Amino acid sequence: MVGLKERVGYNDLESKVFMPNEIFEDLSILHDKGGSQVAFAYSFYYLTAWMYRYCKYDKMKSGIADVKELLGYHRDNKKINYIIKKGGTLDQLGYTESSTDYPIAWSYEQDELEFTYLSELDDYSQKIIRERTGRNYKIKQPLKAIWRTADSYSEGYQDGTFYAIENTHLIPFDVFIYCMEHDIGVVGFYLYSYLSYRCQLFKQFDSSMERLGGYIGLSRNTTDKYITKLVDHRLVDYKVNDAVHIKKDVVNQQPSTFKLKT
Repeated sequence: MVGLKERVGYNDLESKVFMPNEIFEDLSILHDKGGSQVAFAYSFYYLTAWMYRYCKYDKMKSGIADVKELLGYHRDNKKINYIIKKGGTLDQLGYTESSTDYPIAWSYEQDELEFTYLSELDDYSQKIIRERTGRNYKIKQPLKAIWRTADSYSEGYQDGTFYAIENTHLIPFDVFIYCMEHDIGVVGFYLYSYLSYRCQLFKQFDSSMERLGGYIGLSRNTTDKYITKLVDHRLVDYKVNDAVHIKKDVVNQQPSTFKLKT
């Protein structure tokens, strides 16, 4: 069976993906839809940003359907389409936009990231690529990676996470691959990413399981389940802190200290 690395043509020089810290608050509008929905939205945007940054879209024959499959969902699953369709949740939040144009190569010119887009190729080269991907091939452009704010989008200057990494968290693509190829999936990856965001700010993060789940829209049981998976797979470490038990239910609110494994 072909692994995820082979499917997307990954190499070790393509690991860095910086995500905007505000994404966790922005995606809170999905908390009432369930933990798997918000985790899918985060993971979809992450993978979209990685594929765009490292010019992987011409390797995918079915565009968005392939992305769904890479995230562990059936390509015909329609229950999550409201998040990723044209005008869907991620589009409404200003994170994605549908496009028929996409980068096919990248380079650094005077320390600036530059893309070569399909539309910039000669007609023959465009024809060859479109024969492989299909004439109606569409992708999702990761807007926050190019334009971080509404002003920069409207005025055309690039301040997204591809160009400025202030107020971002770094999630290596190796971690994403590991989560997708093991029993961690998008929910565990989303939880890991939030802990990574917190730990990159403060080196460690103190929280009860209830509060942690509440921050990102996961139930206490789901949070506990996936923390256990992350610990078992040596991605996260945590210890339960001492607590003063004033009320009977305090034991269930006992705080833990979380750290990423290095």
